[in-house]
Amino acid sequence: MHIRVAFYIFIAFIVVAFATNQRNTAKKRQLVHEALIAMAEEEEADDEIFTVYQDSLEAYFGPLEISLIKNYRKSYKKLKTDQDFQEFLRNANTLKTSIAGIFQKNAEKLKLEQKPIYEVKWFNEITPGMEVKVVGEGDNYNLFFDYKTLNQKAGETMGNADNEYLKLLSICYDEKNYFPTWLRKINGKQFCSLLGTGKHFEILSQMDKALEHGEVFNKEIHKVKSLVMSDILFARFYYKKIPSVIGELKDIKKKINLNDEEVKLLETRINYFNHDLTSPKIQFGLEELDATLLSSR
Repeated sequence: MHIRVAFYIFIAFIVVAFATNQRNTAKKRQLVHEALIAMAEEEEADDEIFTVYQDSLEAYFGPLEISLIKNYRKSYKKLKTDQDFQEFLRNANTLKTSIAGIFQKNAEKLKLEQKPIYEVKWFNEITPGMEVKVVGEGDNYNLFFDYKTLNQKAGETMGNADNEYLKLLSICYDEKNYFPTWLRKINGKQFCSLLGTGKHFEILSQMDKALEHGEVFNKEIHKVKSLVMSDILFARFYYKKIPSVIGELKDIKKKINLNDEEVKLLETRINYFNHDLTSPKIQFGLEELDATLLSSR
């Protein structure tokens, strides 16, 4: 027992020393600390699902990552309030960033060694609300949040702040896209703004609604808002023609809760579009190009 405790202390020292040179150091230290505590709690039996998928887990992750994943599942099951959900999502974001690269690296290693690559659905079962998808040419593994599952879980907790925040995320990121829903990809590579389709207005409307349910997710909501406003104010390529774009900008200015600076920036953008339609730096109506490409396939 003393040897095992000493081993945990040694691992904790190594991990914390490494984490000091990484981004989000404080959060990583917290997650590592929690994982090491879980490793030391021998009296607490593992969830049965980890026994079922033990071989798969060990093929992709080491003991520390497995403990972090176990903590994720345990925290998910214990969610009771919207405040709990906020802390859970912050930790989940850090976990996703931490293990995504490890997952990809070990998948490539298995392929290089001509060993069987495990079916990835097991990961989705272990981590409700998070899922791994194979994208690109079938060898690029990436982690995504399953907002449908997280929305359902939010409906079981006390408070509505998590419900409205997760509805916002569901609008911004859906299962069909690996990029924000206010963008569209054409040519297989070029992104253009969907301003003019009503998507930006829909997102900003949900933000207003989410902010009405308290300050629990204010920081997270404003991060999303900054991304959407950046696209509104600085995009150069637009899927829709200029009348539709200007129409949505006017709706946003009239009906969305904006601060004085945002209103001024929006007015400047509208005036620019109204008086400088020939600028070669900005392109509208890429929907027609997209339709041509689709019809030629």
